[in-house]
Amino acid sequence: MYNSGDLISQLPIDRNEQLNEQHNFILTKNFKPQTNYFDIDYTEFLVLSILLVLFSLKSVDEFILTILPEKIKSNYIVNAVKITLFVFLYAFITKIYLKSYS
Repeated sequence: MYNSGDLISQLPIDRNEQLNEQHNFILTKNFKPQTNYFDIDYTEFLVLSILLVLFSLKSVDEFILTILPEKIKSNYIVNAVKITLFVFLYAFITKIYLKSYS
């Protein structure tokens, strides 16, 4: 399908247009945008991944069930304990332990 519209190279250009301060700064200072988008600290992602894998294990569920009293052994309580432990461990590792080394 052929488009018979105007080509960009044939559109009129205003050569007398005044540039604002931002354009002048970019043109005169050889401004280069940041190209390194992957300069991220991956330790928090690594900690989250490890904790997620650990708390997904069936042995963790069984360990929590052995600690809980017989009256409150249910999947909801086990999940609540796992979530609480996950949050506390993540906060401890990232905010206290890792920040002391950075």
